[in-house]
Amino acid sequence: QSANDIAASSRVLRRILNFYQHMTNIPDGIIGWLVPAIRAARTATIDWEPDIVFASAPPFTTLIAGRMIASRVGAPLVVEYRDRWMEDPYGQSSPKLRRWLDRRIEEWCVRPARGIVTVSEPWADDYRARWEKPVTVSYNGYDPDDMIAVDEEAVSVGGRLTILYTGIIYPERRDPTPLFQALSQMGEDRKKCRVEFYGSNVDQLESLVDKYGQQDIVSLKPGIPIHEALALQQRADVLLLLQWNNALEAGNVPGKLFEYLAARRPVLGIGYEDGVPARMLRERGAGSVLNRPEEIAAFLKELLDRKARDGVIQLLPESVKEGLSRPEQYANAEALFS
Repeated sequence: QSANDIAASSRVLRRILNFYQHMTNIPDGIIGWLVPAIRAARTATIDWEPDIVFASAPPFTTLIAGRMIASRVGAPLVVEYRDRWMEDPYGQSSPKLRRWLDRRIEEWCVRPARGIVTVSEPWADDYRARWEKPVTVSYNGYDPDDMIAVDEEAVSVGGRLTILYTGIIYPERRDPTPLFQALSQMGEDRKKCRVEFYGSNVDQLESLVDKYGQQDIVSLKPGIPIHEALALQQRADVLLLLQWNNALEAGNVPGKLFEYLAARRPVLGIGYEDGVPARMLRERGAGSVLNRPEEIAAFLKELLDRKARDGVIQLLPESVKEGLSRPEQYANAEALFS
């Protein structure tokens, strides 16, 4: 069998598997948890009556469980969207029948809810219009229990300007190409920078690193535990935030942004320049979202000059993280619980 035949067979098998998953994992891959969840709720409410049922998604099986449990115990339901369901720009395309079915399930789950919690105003506006019920915004925020006390001595002193990314790479969605292009335009200043990527799939960037000749200053490393990532964020000079440069991304506010702000390091964002993260960085003086290589190069050059002058990129003020812890953000949702 030729290599072309093997490749064609692999593509067919992938399509069959993709179709099978879409038509059986409804609404997602943890649907098998639904029955144990209902059983556990039944046991927990034998001698106890909850005041409210709070169903947070994804995974979206939790919304089915929440709807069923709330109906059974006679308590109000509040639905939380930490990510989008049908409108997720990072989701895979699915057959029309599956999309029709998902929409019907979502309608069944959410229609009885007293209110909705979500992570940004653009998403909240959409849910208010669609469901005609109260919606409140509660950012993902940072967990104070996870955060290491910011240490003035931990920041990078002297040496190269360290640019750090920790997280997932989504091909054609979270793309550092403009950064590599900017570095290529910086001449000898390029060698004064060091770019570190940590994540489970950052090896997908190898071809980009080679294309722009950045092998000497870019390192691609496996994912690391959260406490190690938070420590690295504090020691970096610049924290890199990658998003999709598309209006569909306007309301997507990743949890990583709040970790970065809690670390009080300057943030370089690449993505949608009119979205909530870009606005938050501008308003808090914490960084910029840029896509044009010449603007990114100017941003980095300014930081290089600052580090050469002062020997260090100073910590940002405490105000950049003000009000953004998870306890503070979840206080916004309390009105729906009363």
